[in-house]
Amino acid sequence: MGRILDLISTVGRALAMLMLASSLLVLAASLLAGRLGRQRDLALLRTLGAPYKTLLGSLLWELVLLGATAALISGVLARVLSDLNAKKILELPTTANPWAAPLLLLAAALLTALVGLLGSWRALNAKPLEVLRSE
Repeated sequence: MGRILDLISTVGRALAMLMLASSLLVLAASLLAGRLGRQRDLALLRTLGAPYKTLLGSLLWELVLLGATAALISGVLARVLSDLNAKKILELPTTANPWAAPLLLLAAALLTALVGLLGSWRALNAKPLEVLRSE
């Protein structure tokens, strides 16, 4: 019985990693799709005098909050659904790892910020004059 539960646990972890990888790909695709609009907005803000550090900081905060919010929602749903599954279907007791939630939030926020920054780097470093002329 213990071996079967270990196998189920391993499959669950593998599925979670696959979902994380696919969500990062969706984030990258959405950033690429919205790159032109973001590039125009950043160029306009730089033309109006916004410093590069301010734009970079606001972009980082946006991405960190996006990743942390997504991790919080998915973590709560995963915990509730896994508890229901363990108690109602498998009839097993559950225990929560106290480090899982903070680590999930931190990892998701950092990964989202990293992927988002890589996807927005060209828009952030575009010269305002070239961007605004192309419209």
